[in-house]
Amino acid sequence: MTSGDRPEVSIIIPVHNGADFIGDALAGLAEQLPDPGGLEVIVVDDHSTDASAEIAATAGVPGGSLRVIASAGYGVCAARNAGLSQATGRLIGFLDADDWFAPGRLEVLRAALDRVGADFVRTDVVLVAERQRSLLAAPESRRGVRLPGRAGILPSTSRTMVDHPAMFAGLFHRRLLDEGLLRFDEDLPSAEDRELMWRLHLADTAYVVADAPGAFYRRGLPRSLTQADDQRRLGYLTALDSVRRGVASDPDQERLLAKLVQSLLALTVQHLSQTRRRQVRHALITQAARVLAAVPRPVVSAAVYQVDAQRRAVLAPVLRRVGVRP
Repeated sequence: MTSGDRPEVSIIIPVHNGADFIGDALAGLAEQLPDPGGLEVIVVDDHSTDASAEIAATAGVPGGSLRVIASAGYGVCAARNAGLSQATGRLIGFLDADDWFAPGRLEVLRAALDRVGADFVRTDVVLVAERQRSLLAAPESRRGVRLPGRAGILPSTSRTMVDHPAMFAGLFHRRLLDEGLLRFDEDLPSAEDRELMWRLHLADTAYVVADAPGAFYRRGLPRSLTQADDQRRLGYLTALDSVRRGVASDPDQERLLAKLVQSLLALTVQHLSQTRRRQVRHALITQAARVLAAVPRPVVSAAVYQVDAQRRAVLAPVLRRVGVRP
């Protein structure tokens, strides 16, 4: 399973005060590959004030290698980038400290990726809320086939692969890191995964969607974005504005902007519906309008036309600021 001294798969786990869950995440990495020695795990301690690092170092990974390193920066982007700088595997994956993998998942992903010669592989996600579980399917019905990256962006009227950005829902070939594509924007307070997935798909790297043992995501934890009603909610706007600038000279700019606006409107409805703080709500409205104002008005109007009346009512304060009728 290894090539020389290089492990087959590196998994990067950023952790900040995750002592309650890091042991479970590491336990879920047992029985992942036929040769356990092919697995390298890098836990990146993001300035925890609890025993996260100590628990990780004590738990280890049966048969594989584990290193615990400290992040020089702050936040998940800096932590993941620190892990990437240390990763030596042929394939690279990510796992958050409060999530976990079913046994055998990584081997299925490795085989799917290698079989079609893709740059990365993506899967469904299992959402876990206490004892309830639900499937969040990757929005691609073509499974097990090599697809061009841009096939995961359009159409603008549907949920597509750029709307399924969870980093732990796949594996990435090392060549993406070597080419500078697999890095996280440390200026983003959140939604860094969304910006990265847009970047990979725009670069037209090849991907495959595979059916695989579960990737389990815990919902509703105190540290999650939906629970943290603060300025981090604005991260998706900064991320999508970065994408907007990136497609400014693209030959397919108009259709790409239509998709970007559709995603922005959907996420804005979600965040405005969830926030309970007036200050955060005002910032969401102001920043969403600023991003939309940089997009040609006919593109925005066409996207708004696709939104139902109930959601247009939520978006009304934003739309009025950019001169579009709700």
